[in-house]
Amino acid sequence: MILLPVILPVFTAVVILILSRTQPRFGVSYLVAVLVSLANWSLVLAFHWIQPPPLALAEWLPIPGLPAAIIFQLDSVSWAYAFAITSLAAAVILTASARLALRSIPAAWAGSLLVSGAAILAIISGSPLALALAWTIIDLIELAIILGTVNQPQMSLQAVLSFSARVTGTFFLIIAMAISQSNGQVLILIDPPQASAILLLVAAGLRLGVLPLHLPYTAEVPLRRGLGTILRLASPASSLVLLAHLPPNVVPASVYPFLLIFSALAGLYGAAMWAAAENEINGRPYWMIALAGMCVASTIRGYPQSSLAWGTALILSGGILFLYTARERLTGFPLALSLLAFTGLPFTPAARGWYGLVIPPINVPDLIFLAAHALVMIGFIHHALRPADALSTMERWIQVLYPLGLYLLALASWLLLLLGLPDSLTSGVWWASLLSALITLGYLVWYWRFRSRISTERFEKNWIVIVGRRAARMLGAVLRLDWLYRLLAALLNLFQLFLRVITAILEGEGGILWIFVLLALLLSLFRGANP
Repeated sequence: MILLPVILPVFTAVVILILSRTQPRFGVSYLVAVLVSLANWSLVLAFHWIQPPPLALAEWLPIPGLPAAIIFQLDSVSWAYAFAITSLAAAVILTASARLALRSIPAAWAGSLLVSGAAILAIISGSPLALALAWTIIDLIELAIILGTVNQPQMSLQAVLSFSARVTGTFFLIIAMAISQSNGQVLILIDPPQASAILLLVAAGLRLGVLPLHLPYTAEVPLRRGLGTILRLASPASSLVLLAHLPPNVVPASVYPFLLIFSALAGLYGAAMWAAAENEINGRPYWMIALAGMCVASTIRGYPQSSLAWGTALILSGGILFLYTARERLTGFPLALSLLAFTGLPFTPAARGWYGLVIPPINVPDLIFLAAHALVMIGFIHHALRPADALSTMERWIQVLYPLGLYLLALASWLLLLLGLPDSLTSGVWWASLLSALITLGYLVWYWRFRSRISTERFEKNWIVIVGRRAARMLGAVLRLDWLYRLLAALLNLFQLFLRVITAILEGEGGILWIFVLLALLLSLFRGANP
């Protein structure tokens, strides 16, 4: 029963691919995708009241002495992320009706269902071996889709590098499992022991691109809106669920300040680049870095449940903006609801998240997170107000299904507030959320009063904008450790040059003479060492 939300979309993806081969029209395939995505959304919603029993494969023991190595179970945290992913998958399918002219085809719908099923498999994993297998499946699916849809060598290289970074995160997960096994303990992800928790934090941080900061993709796949959105957000969801399960005192005091500052600067960098991005799709990697930085920081500071608020916001609030291609007055309301949910004002879905970002007494990281949150909201408004396609010019059935997908995502945030998030009906840190909202409101007033008087070209050439973007790139280069990678590459090139020079000398006309000289030097050294 617990694997039904995984089996249903995966099986349907295969059916859609078969139908696309046999049926020349897309209508049947699209109808099947819509019905199954909505059915899966309803099924996961029902799991809140009718929780399925856990599944443990105790007979399969790939590691000797490890009982119940493969476990799948559902709790309040994994249910919240599973519900967010099924909501995103349903919204992707419903809004695909407005992207039929942008290569929204049955293969993309099948891919969206397949990725959502793999993400749910990782989310409900209760043991490290189950999570490692699910992570590997997600990575292989993403790598296959990227390499199969792009022909650019740079994009293929980025895909391989991203795959390598995530595999490294999986490797740390396996190390945590091995350490727990050596101590005679069984590592259960829903309540991991303290000794393995720090390794789980590193594993999640590596896969999220926060510890250390790295942007897996600066370019985007051709299928950017539908399949690209769920492809980009499903992998973080499978890692964020691990953060919310960690104990409060996961980080030792000796490394606490360094990890906190690093995650704070990563969140600020992502937020600044997100606000300055050309559009929401180009800024999508920075959106994920900014929100992932907030999630990691909340866990580091001892509030793992606060990461749940920012993690679900990463999926739901980000998803609704990335799918917002047809913009009318009717479709603006769900975006306003989503932005309100993200503010973290008292008794909103993200209110609990502020406990992990602003902790009295106020210090520098608190101010950094406050600024990062305001920049994320400013970027949200900035990208939401960009011109796009007109919904009124599309067919009537599109005018019904497309807004339904946006409203479903907006509704999911508030349903999590009422049903899923533990102790979510709270005022949070009300003054911090209010200050961030006032900063955003001030930007909105400026935008409406003065932005229309400044042309886009003049705005892009403004010295403040240019200096700010260059400063953000420099900060990103430091945080991403690009300087270290370039230094290592330079040392490697220098060593290769040295080897080429030695090879040219020894292979030249005087090579034999140089060999005798080196041999004489070696003999003299040995003789000096043994008088």
